[in-house]
Amino acid sequence: MKVHARIITDYKRLSEGRAELDAFLKENSPNPFLFLSFIENLMRSNATKDQVPVVIVVRNKTGIIGVAPLALRSYFGIRYAELMNDYWASPDFVLRKGYEHVALETAVEAVFGNLKARFVVFDLNEESRSIPTLIRLCRERGIPYFEHSHAYMTHGVVKVDRPWHEYKRSCGHHLPKDLRSVKNRLDRAGKWKLVAVEGCEEGSEGELYQRLQLVEKSSWKEHYRHLTSQAVDESIRWFLDSSASADECGSILKRKVWFLEMEGRPIAYVLVFQHGDTAYIMKTSFDERYRKTGAGKYAMYAAMRDLFDANEVREIDFMTNLPMVRFWRADLRKRIRLRMGSKVIVSLAEARSILREGASRLGNGSRGAFFAPTARTQLAEATKNGHA
Repeated sequence: MKVHARIITDYKRLSEGRAELDAFLKENSPNPFLFLSFIENLMRSNATKDQVPVVIVVRNKTGIIGVAPLALRSYFGIRYAELMNDYWASPDFVLRKGYEHVALETAVEAVFGNLKARFVVFDLNEESRSIPTLIRLCRERGIPYFEHSHAYMTHGVVKVDRPWHEYKRSCGHHLPKDLRSVKNRLDRAGKWKLVAVEGCEEGSEGELYQRLQLVEKSSWKEHYRHLTSQAVDESIRWFLDSSASADECGSILKRKVWFLEMEGRPIAYVLVFQHGDTAYIMKTSFDERYRKTGAGKYAMYAAMRDLFDANEVREIDFMTNLPMVRFWRADLRKRIRLRMGSKVIVSLAEARSILREGASRLGNGSRGAFFAPTARTQLAEATKNGHA
């Protein structure tokens, strides 16, 4: 079977065969953050001297059989590759069923061959079907590999398999008591209300973005953004722009934001994406001045309750393991870090990546900010030779 890998390093080239690529990703990815609009915006915003976003499209005579959204980086001048999305977005390869092995084999050959990476670091959900295939490839090719699961990479998931009142009861006596206490504190703080905003229409993004930023600018996270020299949380813009530009948004991808307003001003929010049978808690924050009222907790309560009552999803994915995950009695699921390449190089990179991810979790910083700015220079040769 003849298989071909097309390597794309410029987001503008995604427009070539766009309709086919978009349809493939929507048909084969259960993860909405691997839709073309999300990949395209991530490539556009992350193309810097510190990293080179790369999309490998694997085809055979029947069409596309696999897509690998990657980022090419440099560690002390040594090129390596990782998946394009941060671990909290549950990155993965998008593969057509039945073609997993040949698609991943071709993509891995392109990474180590055409792109000349010395090692790779892939963060994947434990249940990803890419993991056993990648391990099999390593064994067949004699490539050293190492698996590890860090506690900070886990994410909480709540199953929506019962009515809301039964789930609430299962959380224990603390939940209704805490919520009553929160409501009383909010009542004492002023006039408040919950507002839900649905839809992904382009043109409404600016106003929604400003309302979210009003909360973020007064949140506890602002301090950590200053430490990493970030003016705003860029991930919010990525979420909004990518969802608004996604074709069929509203039919296969739903977006909803719950705001808690105090005296007409938003002081807490919960941003949720719904795709298939999963609701993703994309982002949540609260105004630090209202910490003692429990405004963030009550906004989350409204979102959880409405998701249960709508009965449209089978699980709610918090995407992280922050303290709120324990409050809502979520089950923890692992993510696996699969490292492939030289044992010495990969182990050193692992130690550095722990520091990098720690800073990223606190401030949502760019992952490439901690690495030497040589990846784009190293890619020039491959680009000249027509490989990229």
